[in-house]
Amino acid sequence: MRTKIPQLVGVVAGVLLLCWGAYRLTAAPGCEGTRMNPDDRCTTSTRGRVYTQTYEERKRSLHMWGYVLVVGGPALSLSCLAGMAVSSRRRSRPPSRPSSPPSSTW
Repeated sequence: MRTKIPQLVGVVAGVLLLCWGAYRLTAAPGCEGTRMNPDDRCTTSTRGRVYTQTYEERKRSLHMWGYVLVVGGPALSLSCLAGMAVSSRRRSRPPSRPSSPPSSTW
């Protein structure tokens, strides 16, 4: 069971990413914690540079990352589930017998 914990964490993380992506696709864009309206501009600064985005640019950016999360979340969950299935099959398989040397017909 101990070896399945990281894979279970991956499955849960994938589901959370899917939910976060769905939220980003449906939520209205915001700027510095304030909901934006269609005529608003968002001005932020990072490392001394000032960035300005319109409502539409901000919404497009949020939607792009929302799609990435909606696709990436289930992909992460499915890959972790596949890893769990493969690892459980390997453990449940009986140990293989040593093969007998080939018989020679000479």
